[in-house]
Amino acid sequence: MTSSSLKLIRAFFLDVGIQANPTKGAVLPPNIKTNVVAGKHLKEPRQFRVQVEVTLGCHKDLPTRYTGSVKAIGFFRVSPEVPDSELQAFAATAGASVLFGMIREMISNVTARGPWPMLQLPLMTFQNLTRVDEPAG
Repeated sequence: MTSSSLKLIRAFFLDVGIQANPTKGAVLPPNIKTNVVAGKHLKEPRQFRVQVEVTLGCHKDLPTRYTGSVKAIGFFRVSPEVPDSELQAFAATAGASVLFGMIREMISNVTARGPWPMLQLPLMTFQNLTRVDEPAG
């Protein structure tokens, strides 16, 4: 086992808002959307801010068991062994994976106490993230 090239400086939840619908016949959320925004630090080229938001969509015609969204932000440092050419993609991909895991756990914890069985998000990969969108100051 080796240490990751991504170091977590700090991560926290910006917003947690999950609503339960106890209506008989409610269905699972028909879609789960994930939005990732990553930014490079203005002065430290190996530091990044990554933000992930997961939104549980409503069904158009049926009551939905759980709706809402959870948003987390993390500040990361990438070690020097990651080449500059891979730096941005690595930070966005690995950072989003860490934050999605936090969000996945939070949604499971909140919904485990709801009127329906616990909602467990599927595992996700973020390997297609290749750019950093904005400076992270």
